[in-house]
Amino acid sequence: MVPPTQKALIVTAVGKPLTLTTDWPVPQPGAKQVQIRVMVSGPNPHDQKARDTGLFIAENLPAVPGNDVVGQIVAVGSDVTGFSVGEKVFGQADFIAKVPDGFTVDDVASLPTNVLATVIAFFIAAPEGGGAILVLGGGSNCGKFGVQLAVLAGFGRIVVVGGDETELKSYGATHVIDRHGTPSETVSRIREIVGDDLLYAYDTVNPPATQIVGINALSSTRKGKVARLLPIGPMDESQVEKKSAGYEIWHILSDPHQHAKLCKSFWEHSMAGMRTYAAHIPHHISFDQAATFPINAFASFIALFSSSGFDLAPKFLGHGVDYANEAIFIIGGGSNSGKFALQFSRLAGFGKIITTAKVRSDGGQSLRDFGATHIIDREAADVEDQIRALVGDDLLYAFDAVNGAFLGGVSHQLALSLLSTTKKGSLATLVDGDPDPVIAATKTAGFKKKSYSRSQ
Repeated sequence: MVPPTQKALIVTAVGKPLTLTTDWPVPQPGAKQVQIRVMVSGPNPHDQKARDTGLFIAENLPAVPGNDVVGQIVAVGSDVTGFSVGEKVFGQADFIAKVPDGFTVDDVASLPTNVLATVIAFFIAAPEGGGAILVLGGGSNCGKFGVQLAVLAGFGRIVVVGGDETELKSYGATHVIDRHGTPSETVSRIREIVGDDLLYAYDTVNPPATQIVGINALSSTRKGKVARLLPIGPMDESQVEKKSAGYEIWHILSDPHQHAKLCKSFWEHSMAGMRTYAAHIPHHISFDQAATFPINAFASFIALFSSSGFDLAPKFLGHGVDYANEAIFIIGGGSNSGKFALQFSRLAGFGKIITTAKVRSDGGQSLRDFGATHIIDREAADVEDQIRALVGDDLLYAFDAVNGAFLGGVSHQLALSLLSTTKKGSLATLVDGDPDPVIAATKTAGFKKKSYSRSQ
């Protein structure tokens, strides 16, 4: 039996201590809502700002701070599906998911605000994977999520300042830099890795005085972007090195309702889709290597072999289709998901496995080891012409592991353009994006397009 009132810590006046009340009303669920008995509440910096400055709540006092909760469902509205009384869930208003097996209520209490802040920081600025990204504050929760999202977005170099190197590399960081030193010393360490090519920086911890680290690490000749979680004041622009192409500063507030489309899509495909899968780590695979396997391998496998994807039916899965005379095109072969796609394509028996990637010092040998038969430098001016010379008008399968537009918009033009115009082809992507209507009109036999979250 749910009581009509409850204990609660409330803000009664801005700038004053919280007040304990014993008669706060217990809200009743609407038709599309669930009622949760809170077990754990995860306070965040914005809760402190709500108490001290009235952020979000100034016009609605008294108010209960704390958005991130974990608890047990005690009642469900008449129109609710997918949730039942007794289930443990976590999230915040309009964004809830079941607590997965193997996770404690404490584990998931810190997820919602931290992960959604990072999603907003990454994908409002719409970074494209394949290059380098800088994460400042790798030891923070948002920094750790930033590393993992950078892996999912397909970044080739993930440079992190601060935090435990072993832990961060297990999440996917390629370089971890000691945070101690002056801003100029830190920038020098970063530039030793990225040169003048850095276009994206995510600053989770620095106040305005030291946010120049992220800015000065950006390219001096191409326009870069910094997303910061502490937009609490102006920076000393006299300390910013010259940027001939300029730069952008994105002020990030973890309010998913301001970015409802993006956050709802991420939550439904990632947090609400969490599952528990386990396997023994082979003796020749390190912990760091194994940490990148599940999401990336599942995403590529689903895109190639599910009935809603390419629906390939190769012999190694017990079917009988021979793909020896077929070609497959993989954009982003250097990404983790791209590498798995190369290996799955080889297992499927494709005669031509063509990929675009940044050709590194080994001349692409590592990608050939994964199964690529042809590697096209993604920075070449004639990428499409090179691939067209290999496939003609016969390409039926294109998989884009890195490009897309999380907030909608035209994308995947190269992959779509290369699909056959006279036979129905298939395009699978890991990030959504609308097909270019001009290119789509040239596909007289039509085409099939599917976008896959890496955790479906």
